[in-house]
Formats: sequence, C-alpha cells, structure tokens
Amino acid sequence: MDGKSLCLLEQGALSLVQPLSSRDIRIFSLYIQELQRWAKVFNLVSQWDEATIIRTHILDSLAISPFLPAHGDLLDLGSGAGLPGLILAIMQPKRRVTLVEVRRKRANFLRHVVREAKLENVEVSERRAENLADEAAFQRNFRIVISRATWNITRFLQIARPFVAEDGFAVAMKGPKAPKEIEKIADHIFQLGFLPRSTHIYSTSFDTGERSVILFAKSSFT
Repeated sequence: MDGKSLCLLEQGALSLVQPLSSRDIRIFSLYIQELQRWAKVFNLVSQWDEATIIRTHILDSLAISPFLPAHGDLLDLGSGAGLPGLILAIMQPKRRVTLVEVRRKRANFLRHVVREAKLENVEVSERRAENLADEAAFQRNFRIVISRATWNITRFLQIARPFVAEDGFAVAMKGPKAPKEIEKIADHIFQLGFLPRSTHIYSTSFDTGERSVILFAKSSFT
C-alpha cells in the first residue's frame, strides 16, 4: 500500500472515530494486497485499485460499526470478499465472526487472508446460507446476522431468521432507496419474524454516495 493510500485509510478511519493501530494497518495492507492479487484472476470485486478498495469497501464496512450491538457473535451471509464481516473482524478481534460464502474461489480467498493475517476470531463456511439453517451450531446462535446488498430485504429476512438469537438483529446493508423498499413490505415484515428497529443513512468522508443500514429486531411473537 503506497503512502497516499495509507493516508486515505488512516484519515478515513479517523473520520469514523475508529483510529487504526499498527496491527490494523498491517492486516488491512495484507488484505488489499491479496485482494488485488486474487482479483486479477477471479472476479472478487469489480474495481480493485487501492483507493476504490479503501473507499468503497473498507470504509463502507467500518462506517456501520457504530450502529451494531457492541457485543455478540456475527454471521456474514454471502460474504464475497469479506464485506463487511472480515473488515469488522479485523477491527474487533474479540468478536467471533463467521463468513458464509458458497463460491469456492471466494471462500478460498477468505480462508487465505484469515490464515495469513492470523485472525483467530474468524471462521469461513463454504456453504449456501439456506442449507445451514438445520445445523445446531448455527441455529439462533448469532447476535448479528448481516448481509451487504446480497438479497432483497424480504429474502434476506427469510434466510437470516433461523440464525438470529432471541435478542439478536438481522442487519441489511443497502443503497439509499432502502427506506422505500421497507415501506412497500412493512405489513409483511412481522410475518417474517422481525420488527424494524432502526434505519441509518450514512456516507463516508471520502465517498459522496449515500447508503443505508437497517436493523431488524427478532420478534418473540412468531
């Protein structure tokens, strides 16, 4: 990672009130390097220059951290290149994080980064999310179940419900039009086993695009 990219990463994290330690910088540098190397062969992300990786992926993942419960295991469904689960795991080494990714090449990338970075709090599951619902180790075992723009909200809640602990949340990372999507399905959300808890519209200091993160609390009445 060159000096300009390092400055962008450090200043971006500071703007989110998440200063980086030397350990964090070392691991993020490794992540960027490996993502660029693997992206030359496999379709991990559409753009993989350092500035885009930092702005669009790393800082976007870090930006949602203040909206999440501070404690509890996290399950990232459809993790892809580790977004947001791997990024959050780097910054929160005491939180157990499981990355679910069905595509083998992407799962191999995640395992490689976890191994090289010695991230002891991260596990990678190369499985389809829908097929994990019957496994005892996954049932109602996660305080946070999250996905970054992988499914529409209805489908995401259907898939997430078996994994969410009774005091947990399903968290959807979406674009700025997500509140309108919620309005359209408002009467259906309760039937899916959730109640809308909060919606946050956010952007990072180095990216003008607005995004949203929606927290759904698990309902005890379904």
